[in-house]
Amino acid sequence: MSPGADTTGSHACAGRPSDPRQNDLPEDLGYLVTEAQHAIIAEAERAYRFSVLARTAAGRRAGGYNAIEACARALGVSRQLLQSYAVLAMRWTPGQFRAALGRRGANGRPLSLSHLLLIAPLPRSAGASWIECVLAEGIDVRELRQRLRRSRTSALGVPHELACDPSRQTSRNRTTELLSGCTEARGTRQRAKAHG
Repeated sequence: MSPGADTTGSHACAGRPSDPRQNDLPEDLGYLVTEAQHAIIAEAERAYRFSVLARTAAGRRAGGYNAIEACARALGVSRQLLQSYAVLAMRWTPGQFRAALGRRGANGRPLSLSHLLLIAPLPRSAGASWIECVLAEGIDVRELRQRLRRSRTSALGVPHELACDPSRQTSRNRTTELLSGCTEARGTRQRAKAHG
């Protein structure tokens, strides 16, 4: 992250587009939906702040404890929770994080914090492919977790024929492009190992 970059995640997702169907709701329900959206945004901001804290504390000691442990105690959360968020700040800048959470799939569903926590540890190219797959197919978090488990048999961990069903894609050409890129990259790695 560059010096002077916004590490607080302030105003994260403030520009997140709302669902146009919200306009059809009665005023009181529209208000409550807006409030719920703000709560989701606040949770994402909190998660990113946790991630920056965990990334900064990693490998350090404070008060005789691992610094992540000490920070978690000060916040009243578990070390595991704080540590699980560290990957977000390692993967995305605040702007990239906000942009990712602002993306919506063909079905209108946005990427969630839970989606990003599952995708963040993957290699960048694989993560980008999974984000596109989630958006194209409207994959929920539980299904994403299952597909990621199945895809671990793939050398690169990217969506492939077993994990990302092209027949369910709204954009077949994009899926074909992703899958062919995966196959080419896998073939290049295998050739490099063979000549190696």
